Amino acid sequence: MKLSILHPPDGGVEDHRGFVPDGLTYISQLVFDDATVQELRKSAPEKKQTLEMGNPHLEKAGEHMPKNRLPTEQELPGFRAFVEEWWDAMTNLNHTILRFCSKALELPDENYLSRSQTRNLCHMTWNHFPQMAMNLLKDGSFRRMNAHTDFGQITLLFPDPMGGLEVNDGKVFRPVAFKPNTLVINIGDLMERQTNGRWKSSLHRVVAPEEKVGRIDGIGSDVYAAERYSLVYFGTPDPESIVKTLPGCEGKGRWEPSVVQAGMHEVTCEKWIQKRVAAEFLNPEAAKA
Repeated sequence: MKLSILHPPDGGVEDHRGFVPDGLTYISQLVFDDATVQELRKSAPEKKQTLEMGNPHLEKAGEHMPKNRLPTEQELPGFRAFVEEWWDAMTNLNHTILRFCSKALELPDENYLSRSQTRNLCHMTWNHFPQMAMNLLKDGSFRRMNAHTDFGQITLLFPDPMGGLEVNDGKVFRPVAFKPNTLVINIGDLMERQTNGRWKSSLHRVVAPEEKVGRIDGIGSDVYAAERYSLVYFGTPDPESIVKTLPGCEGKGRWEPSVVQAGMHEVTCEKWIQKRVAAEFLNPEAAKA
């Protein structure tokens, strides 16, 4: 892999861009203690690769934000154009859903939530879960993606037919069935905080479903979990926005959000996202900030 597109190894909370190889990250659910995360990493490393990207139009817009680390046009013709097209489609869909959310929450107007994302500094993560021996997943040697809630406001997720996504219903994890021409929408931490817990941030994970396996010629008789891909767009408010309760969701005690207990008190959206990204990359100083 070319060094020019690699993600900063220390977490890059202010430069969350580029290709992330196996073993660099470990996602956990609201765990920020360095020693605890280290022990979790040793117990069952995640086996996945990601491409982390932000708004591909920022240079044209004059925003002083990190640039995406992508292959050149000569290396991968048409890829950058596709990234821009996909970003634009997801941004439009994201704002459409935010308008529906504003109506459902009976906010002052339908663009109330949409206006919180005027700078369009959202994020994309494209995931690859490589083919691997099923016994390593079964015995806990590796995992595909640990149980976690998403960091932002809403998430737009396009999984592939391999399946493996599971969501917790409050008691157990249940498979999310793949349906062609559909996407999965998750509520994230910031929306849970904004609604004072009325809408819960979805706890979910990725496993290797038993029915999606195969054998690889020349590697023996081990059963292998098929590789899996997913494209994810994370909608987040502008970085400087203070995370606070929305109008009509102020009632104390009715909806108590779990993310408040994790330290989301009068914090900016940028600081909250950076806190969680730092913990994922095991950047303890940033995660404690």
